[in-house]
Order: sequence, then structure tokens, then C-alpha cells
Amino acid sequence: MYIHIVKEGETIYTIAAQYGISVERLRFDNGIGAESRLVIGQALLIIIPDLTHIAKQGETLSSIAERFGVTLNTLYRNNPWLWDNNTIEPGEMLIIQLNNEKVGTLSVDGFVYPNIDKRNLDLMLPYLTRLFIFGYGFNEDGTLIPTTDEYLIERAYDFNVEPILLLSNITESGGFDSNHIKNLISDENLQNTLINNLLTTMKAKGYRGIDLDFEYIPTSMRTKYSEFVKKITDIMNYNGFSVNVDVAPKTKDNQSGLLFEAHDYEALGQNANTVFLMTYEWGYSHSEPRAVSPINEVNKVLEYAVSKIPREKIIMGIPNYAYNWTLPYVKGTTIAKSVGNLQAQNIAIENWAEIKYDEVAQTPYYTYRDENNILHEVWFEDARSIYAKLMLANQYGLERIGIWNIMRQFPQLFLLINYLFDIKKNMGNNS
Repeated sequence: MYIHIVKEGETIYTIAAQYGISVERLRFDNGIGAESRLVIGQALLIIIPDLTHIAKQGETLSSIAERFGVTLNTLYRNNPWLWDNNTIEPGEMLIIQLNNEKVGTLSVDGFVYPNIDKRNLDLMLPYLTRLFIFGYGFNEDGTLIPTTDEYLIERAYDFNVEPILLLSNITESGGFDSNHIKNLISDENLQNTLINNLLTTMKAKGYRGIDLDFEYIPTSMRTKYSEFVKKITDIMNYNGFSVNVDVAPKTKDNQSGLLFEAHDYEALGQNANTVFLMTYEWGYSHSEPRAVSPINEVNKVLEYAVSKIPREKIIMGIPNYAYNWTLPYVKGTTIAKSVGNLQAQNIAIENWAEIKYDEVAQTPYYTYRDENNILHEVWFEDARSIYAKLMLANQYGLERIGIWNIMRQFPQLFLLINYLFDIKKNMGNNS
């Protein structure tokens, strides 16, 4: 595997020839459109196969997997374009094995909304361990506010992926409500009703666990919230379900701010089965232009987290999105637009913008002027920044990552995970 940084004068054809791979493979792995244009500074992921097979008449994916002793999921991960074909054509080349040595085994969680494009879902499921389905809310009487989740659960099982019910304190109006969670934490009868309703739903639908995404918890509820997490974990574990809790990215225990103060890393790490660190949103819609998930800041969070939470319980969050700001930035006025990483790459290509790389944040960025001559600044993720994050997780001995979210395609992310790690499957052997 190589990460190639495009230089002046290079084309997709010269780079493919340099590494001895097909233009089609290079284009697919990096989300490059049919025009095949590149820009200076663009990072390209180069995947080198170790073992390939030319499909013969009458062969199927299942027969090829059986012949070489690999799983269907392995074939799909090594050849993700297979989802665009109902059959294998004789003469088609499949990658059976990559030219790599894995650095470890990794559990990969992906967050998803019900309106995900079905093709995108199928492209990403082979790389996942668990699918966190956003999401259920709850009413003041403890009844659930459901979501359309049946198809997602069904497809998760098709790929040996655990479906996880995400419960949040989002109300029917669509926002996180501090009073909503305060009422729950303060009322044991309400807790019991909610937990019973959750158990009924999870058993009926085939969920394997629950994720607690409670934000803007009043500081006064810090201890009671940790106690609630212990209570729900004990009950869920008794019934065969796992419990994950999401926490804001802290670097010290007494970090101020409504997002942080009620999240007691040590207590939650003891009380829940796993803890998802939301290690992103340094750069966000209302901030000045900067990296969404700068590696130097993520490192500070991990350094604190491993001092409070068992490493095997920590899930390091990885963002699958970017932001596009207009300049000059005006605090309180400028609102950045959220875009996908591939979209960010394509905007650079469309505007011939040279991509630069911040060595401290280990994140790419660029500026450009649109058709109205308005200046923009874009910070996004590419193969370099994702590689840095995955190796940081490995450096800390973490066994889990979580991707927020999998709604948008980003081939470099999933191909890097596949290249570097064996992906754990909790419902069976690694596959």
C-alpha cells in the first residue's frame, strides 16, 4: 500500500503505470470520476494485490471464496465494485489477497440514518462489526419514539453485522433537550418504563445492543447519570444485550461546558460495556476554519481517556464529513456547510485548487474562489489523515473505532481499515 501525493504534470494514467495497477482500480479506490482529473496535493491510495484470480465460466463468488478459503465479506472488501454487478463475467479479475501484513484486529462501528442510499449501505456493511441505527427517542411517559429500522436490521444480519439501537434525548421537534434527560434521570419509575419498552422492542426486532447518545446533560445530573448507565447496563447485560455510551471529547476531569461536565469518564467506563469518544467537531459549522478532527487534539483526548477507561472499552470516533467555509470568517455570522469527503475532493478538482496539508493537525485543506468570486476554505479527510488516525488508535492499543457516519461514500477510509486490520465480527469468526 502506498499513499501517493499528486505532483504537477502527473495524471491518473502515469500514476497507475508507475504502480502497475489499472486506471479503473485507481479511480474506484479514490472516488475519482470518469474525467479522471487530478489536482496538485491530492492524496491517492494505492492498493497492491498479492493474489488475484481471473473468473472462469460458471464460477460464482461463493465458489471462488470456497476455493481460496476466504469469506464472501473478504471478497466484497477486496473488490467493493462487485456490488454493482449481479454476476461475475468470465475474464474479470478479482483480488483474493492483499499484499500486506495486518497490524491488528479491529471492531468497526458505523452510525447510520434510515434514509441511507441502499447501495451505499451495502458497500459499507462488509467493513463493519456493528451498525448503530439512529435513532429512537422517548416521550415523557417512557414510550419510544421509533424510527424506520427494519430494512437496516435485516441487511446488518445479511452481512454478519450486529444492529445496535441508538437511544437519544432528541425530542420529536428534533433537538437535544436537557430537561428531557433530567426528567428521566430523576424519575426511577420513568426509567423502568423506558427500559421495559426498550427490551420489548429490542427483542422483537433483533437488536444486539443499545447505544446511549445523551447530550447536554445538566451538570447537576453527573452522578445520577452514571448511576443510570450502570442500572441500564446491568439490566441489558442480564437480557443478553450490550450497552455503549457516547461521550464528548474531554482532556481533563473538570472540563467546563454543558457538553462535557456530566460525562464522568471513569464512572461511565466502569458502568458501560463500551464508551464511544466523539473525537471530532473541533472545526464545526460555527467555528473558524480548522480541522474537524486534528490529530494533536485527538491525541490529548486519548491520553486522558486511557487513564480513566479500560482501553478495551474505548471506541475512537472518526469523522466521515468535512466543512466548507466562506471567507472572511465572521464569528457569529459565518456558518460552514457540511460536505462529504469525496465532495470536498471533487470541489477541489472542479476549481483546480491545490490541496495543502497541515502537519500539526495532519489534515488536508485548500482554498478556492467560486463562480461569484467568493473565497472558500475547506478542511476534509483523506488517506493521509485517516491513516494517521488509525495508527494513533493502534498506538494506544485500542481495539475499536466508530465512524460518524456512513451516510456518504469514502472509499479510502474503508479500504485503509481493510488493508491494516482484520475486522472483528462478534456474531462469528473474523471475516
